Amino acid sequence: MRGGVRSTSFKAGTSGNPSGRPRNAATVEARKTFVDVRISAQEHTLNAIHTLATIMNDSNASKQARIAAAQALLDRGHGRPSPPVEGPIALYDLTRLSDAELETLDRILARATPPTLLLEGQTAD
Repeated sequence: MRGGVRSTSFKAGTSGNPSGRPRNAATVEARKTFVDVRISAQEHTLNAIHTLATIMNDSNASKQARIAAAQALLDRGHGRPSPPVEGPIALYDLTRLSDAELETLDRILARATPPTLLLEGQTAD
């Protein structure tokens, strides 16, 4: 009987499995191992940064090694750059707008821009 009330139906608002999915011992052990490896790696952070800085500043190191070390330091210190945004804005010819229309668009975009993306001195008012 589809969609009807059966003796095995659960009451509304009551979980059929209140304790959740049973844990697989292998999965739990793998997660513990992953955490242990991550903690161990974090203990070497300062040494790794020092090594990268040493390679970056070593004039005898290959250019590839120096660039890779510099890139790794920048990525860790500032995060990886976001990929360029390509979207419908590139399809518009903004040169056809009047100064007043451009000012209106600027005000709209300023209000729609998240605060973290505002340039220094800009406000989202």
